[in-house]
Amino acid sequence: MKLIKTILALLTVLTLSSALFITADVESEKTSFEGNVTDVVDGDTVKITNSNGRETIRLLGVDTPETRSSNNPREYGIADSLQNRECLKDRGLKAGKFLESQVKNKTISVTTDPESDLRGDYGRLLAYIFTDNSSNTINYMLVARGYARVYESNFGRQDKFIEAQRTAKENNLGIWNCE
Repeated sequence: MKLIKTILALLTVLTLSSALFITADVESEKTSFEGNVTDVVDGDTVKITNSNGRETIRLLGVDTPETRSSNNPREYGIADSLQNRECLKDRGLKAGKFLESQVKNKTISVTTDPESDLRGDYGRLLAYIFTDNSSNTINYMLVARGYARVYESNFGRQDKFIEAQRTAKENNLGIWNCE
């Protein structure tokens, strides 16, 4: 009986220790860090390396048109037509080129948002990214220049992004010039 109580006490301690370790590990990701961009996957996803290894970052709060699959123009509030699907694909390619011009082979600052999920559907880290030559996030710049729409989700800078999208739409920039 004494042995069973000892084993149960040990298992309890191990379980609690594991839970604390997992919580600490997840919480340590909700922070800021730097990394070197090794690849621009598309207009809203980059791969980086840093002292902790490799990470894929999905830019928080933005959605650029797809380049490897078809787009649904209705997601952008425009009519569904072959012309608009091709236009969006073209704008997606331009978004990727813009992102690459801003970050490829550069050190970036990565910041997560406590109001957002830490990871997206595909396990990518959801974050804002900055370069040292800008006070705005690259995420914001994509929206403000019409390369991306605001992705409907919870994040702290949402109001600022929505205002930038409204202005881009009014000026028919990028994706808002399709149709």
